[in-house]
Amino acid sequence: MITVIQWVLQTVLLTAIMIPIVICLCQYFRNHPSVQHAFWFLVLLKFVMPPITPLTVELPSITQVGPQQPVEQFSSPALAELRSRQATAGAGHSEPGSDDLHQALADASFGQPAGSSLWSDFPDALWFWLSVPAAMIWGVGALLIGCRQFRIVRRQAGILAKSIPASSRLQAEVAEVAQRMNVKILPVRVAAGIASPMIWCLSKPQLIWPAEMDQEETGGPTKAIIAHELSHIRRRDHWVAWVDLAAGVLWWWNPLVWYVQKQLRVTAEIACDTVALAEYPDEKSIYADTLFAMSFSPNGMPALGLAVGTGTPSALERRLRMMMSESVSGKLSLKGILAAVLLSAASLPAFSTEQSNEQDVSSQGDESSEDTSQADQSAADALRVQNLHRILTAMHNYHDAFGAFPPAVIVDPVSKVSRSWRVDLLPFLGEAELYDQYKRNEPWDSETNRMVLKRIPSVYRRHGQPESSTLTGIAAACGRGMVFEAPSELAESQVRGVNLSKMQDGSAFTIAILEAQKDIPWTKPEELVFDLKESELPEFNDQNFYAGFADGTIARFPRTIKAPVLKAYLTTSGKDAKDMELDSVYLEKMKAAFHAGTSVPVSPTPAASR
Repeated sequence: MITVIQWVLQTVLLTAIMIPIVICLCQYFRNHPSVQHAFWFLVLLKFVMPPITPLTVELPSITQVGPQQPVEQFSSPALAELRSRQATAGAGHSEPGSDDLHQALADASFGQPAGSSLWSDFPDALWFWLSVPAAMIWGVGALLIGCRQFRIVRRQAGILAKSIPASSRLQAEVAEVAQRMNVKILPVRVAAGIASPMIWCLSKPQLIWPAEMDQEETGGPTKAIIAHELSHIRRRDHWVAWVDLAAGVLWWWNPLVWYVQKQLRVTAEIACDTVALAEYPDEKSIYADTLFAMSFSPNGMPALGLAVGTGTPSALERRLRMMMSESVSGKLSLKGILAAVLLSAASLPAFSTEQSNEQDVSSQGDESSEDTSQADQSAADALRVQNLHRILTAMHNYHDAFGAFPPAVIVDPVSKVSRSWRVDLLPFLGEAELYDQYKRNEPWDSETNRMVLKRIPSVYRRHGQPESSTLTGIAAACGRGMVFEAPSELAESQVRGVNLSKMQDGSAFTIAILEAQKDIPWTKPEELVFDLKESELPEFNDQNFYAGFADGTIARFPRTIKAPVLKAYLTTSGKDAKDMELDSVYLEKMKAAFHAGTSVPVSPTPAASR
């Protein structure tokens, strides 16, 4: 209920601001009734359009006046603890999950600023006793107004049912005027009991002509009057009538709507007058006399905004004055269109009657949430970098122990069972006990080894996965001439990988491991295989992916990197700097740009100096 009341107050406030602006605009465009009609239609449209974008209107505090409390109240111990955990993620802590963030935000106490909102200061019971009777009165009034309009429409439908086809002379004149104005020819019927012509728009538009105006002794219809009615069709006024009807029923109690409806109808008639007399300037005098006679005819009934005789004496005087002016134009001017567009843009926002201090707290909350999100992302990126660096350091320690990097897939010489390099790297990651539990003569998914699979070291866990996940995204770059040979190209007896001294292009220019868009059980001997003959690259994680070089450094490459360039970095020899546009300056820029964006210092390991 409070939402409905807010919408009502917002609409009334905004339209009360728009009406004086439109009055000034109408004064400026006083010789352009079509432009004036467009302005008033935008105001009327606002009454039937829900608010879109809230703006703030500062209202005085109801219960307290004083300085606001600082917005630093947007905090909580739980949120502070979460930020502390994220800040220390690079030191080896596990990555905080999204559930922790949601729980921290749910437990947070944002505090309330000094003062209170216009809505919260009223007790709920008071709102109930005020809103329920108001809603009942509003609903009953809308029902009565709707019934009244229904009776008018039904009466008009009865008149239409009793009408007869127009004479051939009238139909011929209507067809002539329609062709001249480039308007679709309407069916024409003649009816008694109406004072002026009108457009029937409940179903298919029809022109209803008074029987008194179709008599020979009256001289018959004037083409200017016909042009006036057809102008309503050309201007789509029969569509505007529906918006007018809806606003009148919904806002039956609002005098602002009454005023806007009056101005809308008058400007529509004046605009049609201008168009009609522009088409038939010689009939100006006859047109004015006919208009005067119809407006004060004691016979007939009012039509729903589209009849010529729907004006008051003051409106009639205004219309006659405009008809006598030679500078009035019925066309939309460029300035008028621009002004209407600006007014339409200005009417889209709806003003919020909440106090500005609450809005400020909400704004600060949004900014704090954005900062928290950025901090989360930075902590996650730092953790990913830390994990890659730990793995590269372990690989160099493996190299010191065995004289080469581990092969991508290690084949047991007795059982011929293969295992991943990630398993053999466990002792160099401080996981010697876990390595001893792995049965190297059994497949990776055997019953015993599945128990090891569940105990994935955090350094291998894929970014964004829960602690229960056993998937990794860190894979060896495998292929002919790379640090890791493709598993299918390994001999069964091969147990050694590549030595640093064999990397002719230098370890600083050769990628060893990277993050891939691939979910791999961490003990499974499955890697990322590159075929240098293929033109496409496998997909990588995120828009920018991380790559660990054989010298222990890390670079972040854009996902849009060209395939030949990345493939050249993957091979240990044979780079052509001229063809591949690869040089030390390019790579150093990539690494410098990466290190500038992370808080984790990454430098080559001591073994990389070999």
